[in-house]
Amino acid sequence: MGRKQNLDLYNKYDDGLGGAYERLAIFHVLDRVCKINNVKKILELNATFICGVPAFSSVLLALAGYDVTILVHSRDYQEALSIWKGAGLLDRVKIIEHNDDLHANLESNSFDLVWNHLVIEQYDSPSPLDLLLEMKRLSRKLVYTSTLNPYGIGYWIHNLVHKIRRKPWDHGNIKFMTITGMKKYYKEAGLRVIDSNGVDNPPWLDTGDSMIQGSMTYVKNAVGKKWLWSILDPDIDKYLPIRVLSNIEDNMPRWFKQLTAHHLYVIGEE
Repeated sequence: MGRKQNLDLYNKYDDGLGGAYERLAIFHVLDRVCKINNVKKILELNATFICGVPAFSSVLLALAGYDVTILVHSRDYQEALSIWKGAGLLDRVKIIEHNDDLHANLESNSFDLVWNHLVIEQYDSPSPLDLLLEMKRLSRKLVYTSTLNPYGIGYWIHNLVHKIRRKPWDHGNIKFMTITGMKKYYKEAGLRVIDSNGVDNPPWLDTGDSMIQGSMTYVKNAVGKKWLWSILDPDIDKYLPIRVLSNIEDNMPRWFKQLTAHHLYVIGEE
């Protein structure tokens, strides 16, 4: 089916420009390292419910043909099944209900890559080390984690919104969001860091706690059309705004990217 026939689906799975671009940017990092390291089997340990379509962070990996498994907590399990089924992709992923990220009921060395997004900074009692050790146990090759970037403008705007609304901060410990902080625990877990950087540039103002909510989701052009940004659209990376943003990010100096990115990531190997 073409784009016109799938508009209802794209509307239901609309992440906004910021959300869709974030998924694409992270996927490009993961896909690159997976191809270099001949990764086939992938586990997303804790499919957190971040802004945008929930439990869907691994969808581009599944669409790219990787063997994908995700572990989802009971509170989110049924909704995760519904999301993937509604997208017609339930046969592309194994979704397992499990509530203890530190003791997954899976065999050691079962996957080529174990990853998660916006999870490691939540394990601050006393540190993320136990989570990384479990990720290392499950992976025979690579471990990837990404966090909010505490240097980026988006982080401080998000933090300010929480304070203005007197809403408790629920996005993790800032001490574990830096590349230096993550690298420390990778080393303690016996993982050798092979890559680290910022991802998802330029900085976004799209926070689920603000009225912006996915910058440009509802931007209208001269004829008043609503823009849809669904990663289920196979042509999404061909649209001008996505191409422009990707080009900007690809040509940013490394130091600038790490200061301004929405997220920071670290990849380690056994």
